[in-house]
Amino acid sequence: MDGGGDGEGEGEENFDEDEFQGDNEFGEAALEEGDQRGCMDVWRGQVEASAPDGFVFKREMAKAPNNNLTLKWAHGFRSFDTRGNLKYAADGSVVFTTAGVGVVYDVAQRQQQFFNMHHEDIVAFAMHPDKDIVATGQMAGKALNGPKSNVRGGGEKKELAQGKLVDIYVWKASTREVLAKITGFHRRAIS
Repeated sequence: MDGGGDGEGEGEENFDEDEFQGDNEFGEAALEEGDQRGCMDVWRGQVEASAPDGFVFKREMAKAPNNNLTLKWAHGFRSFDTRGNLKYAADGSVVFTTAGVGVVYDVAQRQQQFFNMHHEDIVAFAMHPDKDIVATGQMAGKALNGPKSNVRGGGEKKELAQGKLVDIYVWKASTREVLAKITGFHRRAIS
């Protein structure tokens, strides 16, 4: 890709894809891992094709910014593979899930508050009859390597990567406070 510009400015240089790959979080090591390889090739091509004319790469561009993202509003609702994942809470708010987030929507105030302890998509949802206690379960993580946990299955003790184990959270809709976390037992997904 032609980076454009003369690259003579202080701290600037022409974009060199071969040099850049090893210097950022999307380098060659990341491209060799699992299913991401094919997706990264498409992603890289789209980014290169959309670079503005005269783009000059600066070394500090390869570093992550010192900012965090904050969820302001959840658009969407997961319903293609889940059922019963929207309920009214005792205070009249609507509680539902989308992706890995539990959403408590105050209809009167038109405000959302979030339960975001899950690290994968929520695929199970239940509400206690008191309409304040919620249980949400997630699917297994994509990273199936990492620390092992002892799991009994078929009478024998097996080692199972924690990425295959899933979490269930029990929490209060009114405060989004965690009441319990159940982990290390269920595999692949909660239904």
